[in-house]
Amino acid sequence: MSEKTHKSALVVLPPDELCAPLQALRERHDRQAKRWMPHINLLYPFVPATRFAAAVERIAAQLAAVQPFEISLDEVCLFHHRGGAHTLWLAPQPAGPLVSLHDRLLRAFPHCDDNARVHGGYRPHLSIGQVQGRGRAEKLREQIAADWQPLRFAVGALVLIARGDPPQDRFRSVRRLPLGEPAAAAAQERPAQGRPAQRKPAQRKPAQGKSLMGKSAMGKSAPDKPTPGAPAGGRGKPRAGARPGSADPRPSSRPSAGPAPRGDGSRKRR
Repeated sequence: MSEKTHKSALVVLPPDELCAPLQALRERHDRQAKRWMPHINLLYPFVPATRFAAAVERIAAQLAAVQPFEISLDEVCLFHHRGGAHTLWLAPQPAGPLVSLHDRLLRAFPHCDDNARVHGGYRPHLSIGQVQGRGRAEKLREQIAADWQPLRFAVGALVLIARGDPPQDRFRSVRRLPLGEPAAAAAQERPAQGRPAQRKPAQRKPAQGKSLMGKSAMGKSAPDKPTPGAPAGGRGKPRAGARPGSADPRPSSRPSAGPAPRGDGSRKRR
């Protein structure tokens, strides 16, 4: 499994409820805001879609021994590149659990080492923009840092994401891979965040021991009123055409025993 592509990645995604302030920054400063959701890369580029099934098994085996942990996006930082280009990013703290997770995954996918080969090695980050010129970059970093409120969240799973060719080139979540679960269970098919499994609605069942003969052939219910002339507390005259001793055809007034059907839930997902 030595192939890799820029059309897939293995990432940490912040929860949906924390994405609004991140996306607000990215829409102002990040030219990749439409292609990528807010994310922290672990392995990128990653294996092509044709290798996902085998890759998921390897990932699950590595994640089985890793327990969920919490991080906080605290500090606004800069990467300095050649030609005066700079990248604005948020530093997850503590970085140690993410670095350990990256190193563990890299042992399973040694050819996906692009993040490890940069100067200084792998550094976890969430990119929020690009800017040209050292002075402009430093000034913008200070402005964002002055108003930034740290975002804290639990990392309980990694997400495999992928994109197609233009115009279908926005990354989407493909698989959610939980931390700390047995490999066999984690590798089973499960939807990524924002793509909930379809739940089959429960069916109503008739109450046990109750008559279901209260509906006529046209679907109308038998009347609830007592037969005219019947004595109080007694049984009235039989209905026309009814055989003597036949059961009272009126339906039970109690609700059915089965639960009401429930609709599919959905969760919004970026």
